[in-house]
Amino acid sequence: MNLTFLTQQYINFSLIAEKNCTEDTIKGYTARLRQFIQFVNDVPVERITIEMIEMYKLHLTNRNLAWSTVGMYLIVVRELLKFARIKWYDCLNYEAVTLPKIKSKPHETLHLKEFKQLVQAIESDLTFRSIRNRAILFVLYGCWLRSAELMRLKLTDIQWDKLLLTGKWGHQRTVFLIPAVSTALDAYFAIRWKDECEYVFVNNKWKSLRNHLSHSWLSNIIRNCAKKAWLPSLHAHQFRHGFACRLLEQGTDLRTIQKLLGHSSIMTTMRYLSITEQQLQHAQLKMNI
Repeated sequence: MNLTFLTQQYINFSLIAEKNCTEDTIKGYTARLRQFIQFVNDVPVERITIEMIEMYKLHLTNRNLAWSTVGMYLIVVRELLKFARIKWYDCLNYEAVTLPKIKSKPHETLHLKEFKQLVQAIESDLTFRSIRNRAILFVLYGCWLRSAELMRLKLTDIQWDKLLLTGKWGHQRTVFLIPAVSTALDAYFAIRWKDECEYVFVNNKWKSLRNHLSHSWLSNIIRNCAKKAWLPSLHAHQFRHGFACRLLEQGTDLRTIQKLLGHSSIMTTMRYLSITEQQLQHAQLKMNI
C-alpha cells in the first residue's frame, strides 16, 4: 500500500475517530507526513527501510532544524509505521526509528507577581476587548488550559462551577473554577452578546466576525497585554506552567497535578515541572534521623 493512502487511513481512523485530535494537530501531522512521503517518493509502506529513515533524518538535520523539531518529524513517521503494523502490513518495525536525544530545557514560568501585573495593566479599560482579554488571562492561569483548549472552549463546556474539557487525544477532565476566574467570566458574559456562536471566546464583538480565537489572535492578545504591563514577550503555555509550579510549591502531589493538567503519563508531569533548589532543601530539612 502506498504511503499517501495509508496516511489518509491513519488520519481518519487514528487521529480523528480514535483520538479525537484537534484540527491543528491533524494539520501538523498531515504536513509532516507529506514531507516524508515526498522524500521517499510515495513508495509502498512495505518497502520502507531503516536506511531510508536514516537518510531522511540526515535530510532534516541538513536543513538546520532544531533537534526537537527533527524529533517531531520522526515521531509522526513512527506513529504511521505503528499504525501500519496494527493493520497487519509487513513493514519496518516502528521501534527501529530512533529519535534524537534532546537536552531538556527548564520551562519558562509566569509567576504570580507577573500575572497580577498583566491584569492590572488592562483592569481600568472597560472596552469589550479588554474585558474579554482579562477573562482569557484568568482562564489560562487559573484553569491550566492548553491554548487549543481555550480557543475551542464552548459555552456547553461550562457547568456552573467547573469546566468539562476534552483535551489531547480525546482525554476528558474536569477543571473547577476558582472565585477569581468565575468573577472574570461573569464580567465577560455580562457584555457578550447573545447569539448562536457556540464558543466562549470570540475574536470580535461584531457579529460578522464571531469566530473562535485563532493561534495568532491569542498570541497577539497575550503579547499586547505583556507590552502594556512592561513585561517581556509571553506565550500561552507559560500560564499553564506557572500555576502548576505554584501547586507544586504549595505541596500538591504530582499525581494530583497530573490529573489537573490532563497528562496521560506521570513522566510527562515530572519533565514538565522544574524542581527548584529551595524545594529540594525544604524536602531534605523535613527529614529527621
